[in-house]
Amino acid sequence: MLGKLLKYEIRATRRIFLPLYGLIVVCALLIRTFTALNLQHANGMASVPFIITMIIYCLLIAATFVMTLIVTIQRFNKNLLGDEGYLSFTLPVKVHSQIDSKMIVSLLWTVVSLIIAVGSVLILASNDVTWEQMSKFWSDLGQFFTEYGGWGTAIFLEAIVAMLVGSLTFIVQIYASVSVGNFSSKHKLLAAFGTFIGFMVVEEIISSLLFTAGQNAQFTQWFGWYWSGLDLTGKFQTVSASLGLSILYEAVFGVAFYFFTNWLLSRKLNLE
Repeated sequence: MLGKLLKYEIRATRRIFLPLYGLIVVCALLIRTFTALNLQHANGMASVPFIITMIIYCLLIAATFVMTLIVTIQRFNKNLLGDEGYLSFTLPVKVHSQIDSKMIVSLLWTVVSLIIAVGSVLILASNDVTWEQMSKFWSDLGQFFTEYGGWGTAIFLEAIVAMLVGSLTFIVQIYASVSVGNFSSKHKLLAAFGTFIGFMVVEEIISSLLFTAGQNAQFTQWFGWYWSGLDLTGKFQTVSASLGLSILYEAVFGVAFYFFTNWLLSRKLNLE
């Protein structure tokens, strides 16, 4: 059933994102064409078509990430807490599957938006020098992995996992905030925003307490001494361990927000 929900979510949201992605690529190609044909200047000044295309491109990039956030909020709020909620909760599917489908699709569009943005920048910067530098970068990266083996690969993979876990935690934090805001009789979105800020404050307090505890245990001084005394491989091991702790820290909050949201929707939801 999760697969069907994912299909439905993708169909409901792709009509927003695919046109944006297409326009970004078109604008990037137009800008690249202006540059390749040396048409970006006219009479010693930037040409009007070039300026307009560049402005549209920048606005589209910003709009893509703004729309990703808006769709994340809107799909959850409208489909589960709004009028569509009556239909959604009559489906023979668990509440957590409803949350999963929206969470996964939101993460999907976040990743694709990032790929499209980076890809469009590569189109703009595409020339012989750029490709030569990229080729050198990948060559150096491959040499790095070969030289330092598993630790280099571990850090690379942990960094990706950290970004994904951080994104998922941010998404379910939004879901938890919107779910709490739904209990307000008026100004639900404002209440949701206030709840989101409250969650952030709690996270900051916990982070500060953990940091203070680490300082009281002289962890910072020990870590600095330990770091300076390590060879490069040892430092990679320490970085890998630090990334692992960061992933665990984010995951704990993510799981808490996820189960809190699931509990609210399963036990406390009132669509009246």
